[in-house]
Amino acid sequence: MNVQTWTRTKRLDLQNLASAVGNAAMSEFELWPRVAINEVSAGRAVKACAERIAKKLERTHASSDIGWQFSVFESASEELREINENHFFQEVLASKVVRKRSGDSEPLGGQVRNEIVSISAFMASNQPEPPAPLRVARPPSIPTAAERLRALTPDQQIGPVQFEYDGSVIRVRHYGSAIPEIDRASAEQARIALLDEGDWLVGNLQGSNTDRRLTSTIEGMQSRLRERQDVIQLGIANLACDQVTKRLGEELADVMGARLHAYTIGISFYVAQFPEWQRFSENAAAAEHTPADAQLAYQAATRLVAKLDELPELVDPEVPMSIRLVVEALGHPSRATRRAVYALLRILENFAAKALSEFSGMYGAISSGARKGVEAGLKGTAAIAVVFAATQLASSISPPAARVLKATWLAKAAQIAEDLIKGS
Repeated sequence: MNVQTWTRTKRLDLQNLASAVGNAAMSEFELWPRVAINEVSAGRAVKACAERIAKKLERTHASSDIGWQFSVFESASEELREINENHFFQEVLASKVVRKRSGDSEPLGGQVRNEIVSISAFMASNQPEPPAPLRVARPPSIPTAAERLRALTPDQQIGPVQFEYDGSVIRVRHYGSAIPEIDRASAEQARIALLDEGDWLVGNLQGSNTDRRLTSTIEGMQSRLRERQDVIQLGIANLACDQVTKRLGEELADVMGARLHAYTIGISFYVAQFPEWQRFSENAAAAEHTPADAQLAYQAATRLVAKLDELPELVDPEVPMSIRLVVEALGHPSRATRRAVYALLRILENFAAKALSEFSGMYGAISSGARKGVEAGLKGTAAIAVVFAATQLASSISPPAARVLKATWLAKAAQIAEDLIKGS
């Protein structure tokens, strides 16, 4: 039976049953006072339930809303349960045999119980789905400036140096250098030999009047060899060492010059065994640059190092020292190699990426209620100086970085960061 037919016939059945229950209650009117519920005549309560059922069903006749009709039938079923549980009905009326609409006769108690079961069963299997809640389309949320800056700033790329924060201090992030197992034994032998040679060079240079930068560069290379880490930085330091050696020229004794040359060649062979140096070298070889790109990178790095030297409480000394080393490897901008230009721009981009990412994360994490207090604390303090230096750096290296590194995010990030700084 379909739903429409069931609702029509069920309405007639219930109207007939409600009339029969009401009439039966009235026929035993003289017994009403004998059975009471909460001091109300139980007979009157049965009559009232029957009248409510009839009244409710009248309203379903003109409605085609199945969901609403089902709610009326459910209410009528509740009235039938109340009748079935009524003491007067159970003791006096339930046993009365009354003709049904179909023509059959059955005790009222059985008819009431059957209708309760019938309504419950049919509605359980045919209850219409409630209408879906109205969904109001929300306008897309507009990202905050800090969120835009965070989304725009990339992760640091493979290069001579990457950076990290230790609390509020930015520092160089060191990483171990892995080498394929097939080359591991020969690489270890080369490393030990280079350490011996490097120690001899440092010991002899320290007792001479040679430029201190050469000694410092070799000491840094020796440290990386001992720790087996930062192979790309070691390779760039080797370029710097070669540049300084060439500039010193005749200042070096023949033996010292020859051994320095052999040392730098040995380092070149050593780093060439590492996959990360190979990838870095391939990327650098594919990058095109102009003398103007090298000049812009050199000037930006020089300004950055000078600024970082003024912020020892926020910048680990190894940071400007590492950047200065790559500047040394660049040599004169007009004669800079692809590898040196690529290395310098990459280390500068990594510094900007880390500083701006940290700034956007800090700024965005602050609740709007607390931000004013933090902004007030930042204003006029050294804490904003590193971010400001990174912002100026990003802006100044944007043109050469876009050409050489294909990094196109710097100018836009610099503008967003500058707006945030002005607002703080």
